[in-house]
Amino acid sequence: MKSASAGPPTLRHVAQASQVSESTVSKIVNRTKRFSPEVERRVQAAVAELGYTPNPHARSVITGRSRTIGVVVADVLNPHFALLIKGVGSVARARGYTVLLTDSDEDSDLEAELLGTLIPRVDGLIVAPRLEAQVVAQFARLKPLALTARPSDLARRQALGEALTFGVDGFQTGQMIGHYLAQGGHRHVSYLHLAQADDDRLRGLEAALGGQGIRCTVHRSAEPSIEGGLRAATAMLLGEDRPDAVVTYNDLMALGVLAEARKFGFEVPRDFSLVGVDDIPYAALTSPPLTTVRTYSREIGVQLAEALLDRIEGVDRLAPTPPTPQLMVRGSSAPRQYEAAPVGRG
Repeated sequence: MKSASAGPPTLRHVAQASQVSESTVSKIVNRTKRFSPEVERRVQAAVAELGYTPNPHARSVITGRSRTIGVVVADVLNPHFALLIKGVGSVARARGYTVLLTDSDEDSDLEAELLGTLIPRVDGLIVAPRLEAQVVAQFARLKPLALTARPSDLARRQALGEALTFGVDGFQTGQMIGHYLAQGGHRHVSYLHLAQADDDRLRGLEAALGGQGIRCTVHRSAEPSIEGGLRAATAMLLGEDRPDAVVTYNDLMALGVLAEARKFGFEVPRDFSLVGVDDIPYAALTSPPLTTVRTYSREIGVQLAEALLDRIEGVDRLAPTPPTPQLMVRGSSAPRQYEAAPVGRG
């Protein structure tokens, strides 16, 4: 066994201690080939006992991989993305990868710049895309790419080229909200839409409401944040034709609408129902608690990372089925009570 005074342990020391070749140790440590459980156990025990740490530069030269993945999210302060990053990180650590995290700040030009910078340095990328599909497809030809959203229709998925797509069904999410509001007797719904997003949620909402003859007014914001909700609330709530329900692209926007409504003297859900999307940790703690759709952010992060690393490593495995969105009905929404129109006498 190597003494502590002889310098840091090397691959050769691990090979000698576990009675296998240096090549076998390298393949086990770098996870490029599987061996019998007994051989892997001996090597792992020797690594632990000697305190051996692989040299990442040497490893990348040998394998052609950096064992690093890039993650580009649209807003690192958004709890939805924070949970997604948690999921990605847990898988990356378990499989021996490092994560490089960057924030595109909801800017498609910055997103393209970040992707161009990261691609030579990483084995693959997870991206919350704001770029056009054809641009995403070009990047996906350079390195394995996994996206945090999955278009509902096949043609739009095909436009993304080789990019992997994961996420709850946006169309189903919007449709679920629309059916819920229709059943509650709502007659006019305002939707706060993210201007730079290809929004399946809006398509699903309009389909559900239109089928019931319910009006849907769309307001656009470039800020999927509390500030975006604050700024949009004035136009939605102070006009002559105020809606009896407001649906927002995400929960952060809903929190902004809720705060601004209170400032104007409105009471939710007495004056209008409010529904968000994502079910971030704060959603159940607002006053009133926010009705929203759970999109399983952390679970999607896990699925994205597993699928991306499988593609990087050439593992042929069936892709997991994305979670089904779940409507979380809480205190910010309630059925509408309208007086019946008087019946005339003939």
